[in-house]
Amino acid sequence: MIAASRIDITAENRDLIIDTNSPFELKPDSSFKANDGRYKVAVILIHGTVDSPMSCRDIGLACQQAGALVRAPLLPGAGTVTADQVNIKSQEWIDAVNAVVNDTANYAEKIIIGGLSLGSPLGALAYLQNPNKIHGFIFLSPLIHVSLIHFKLIKIYQAYTKLNWLHRFQMQVPFVHPCRYLSPAVNVNYQARMINEMLLPELAKIQHCPMFFVTAKSDEALNYPENTKFFSQNKHPHSKAIYYKSVIDTEADPRVAVRSYVYPEYDILNFSHISCAFTPSNLIYGPTSPYPLPQAYDFRLAEDVRKRQIKFGSDDHGEKDQYCLLRTGFNPDFDYLSAQLQQFIAKL
Repeated sequence: MIAASRIDITAENRDLIIDTNSPFELKPDSSFKANDGRYKVAVILIHGTVDSPMSCRDIGLACQQAGALVRAPLLPGAGTVTADQVNIKSQEWIDAVNAVVNDTANYAEKIIIGGLSLGSPLGALAYLQNPNKIHGFIFLSPLIHVSLIHFKLIKIYQAYTKLNWLHRFQMQVPFVHPCRYLSPAVNVNYQARMINEMLLPELAKIQHCPMFFVTAKSDEALNYPENTKFFSQNKHPHSKAIYYKSVIDTEADPRVAVRSYVYPEYDILNFSHISCAFTPSNLIYGPTSPYPLPQAYDFRLAEDVRKRQIKFGSDDHGEKDQYCLLRTGFNPDFDYLSAQLQQFIAKL
């Protein structure tokens, strides 16, 4: 499906594109199996609206090292071309995730579910439909309480997807990234909004479940105060959270660790929406990646990168006229995050 749909595939990049967009499974050593032959824990990681399973790979490897069977599905409309997002419905995502949950229950005693951005609310909805099969959450920059104005007004924008010229434009945007849509269809944001609206009235029903939660105060997509309030309402003693901020202070909740997102040695001013999920050694999202992440789709990006100093940060950081600001695509603190996640998995 991926190879047949991608118009940018060449002999040189074929393996890279197929590998980074394909669903994957990581199996731990057989010593982590229970007496019935199933794994003791499985982790289902779901990517975001414009991402692919690649966005869950580094987190998945950390979970595998903790003894978990890891599965990362490819959501409908992802990994191919933007035009495939034009007619996608949110129910297709929900059905795809539920199918993975039901199948994984045959291979593991306990399931932890979540993922990056949209993957978090999709995991939460799967729990509401399968409460006896899911035993914990991994929420990375969870798309729950959202600050983006275009996300709040997306119902108005959705009307424009009926225009033929926009459909044609969405099909013709050139590829500049192997496993991420830099110019997604309007419809996919509308469908993400539908997922969000389904979940918000039901949040109280998931608060008794253990949760590993990561967010950044600089995240351009999320409402940081509301998201941290959301975690504080979870009272499970095994829950853990990491808040990335510019100033390291102490939270009253001992389950919360505050870490810095300022790294001058990497020219990182702060974290973007996706930063937490990737190691600096990631070849696609790390500091040496040949695939820069612009703040918004910009055909002049290549020229801008060549002529100006590069810094990394989120969309809302000021003084962007002084340098070329790319979105931060990696987390220098990933080793700490990974260790905390592995402790969380071990306690379930």
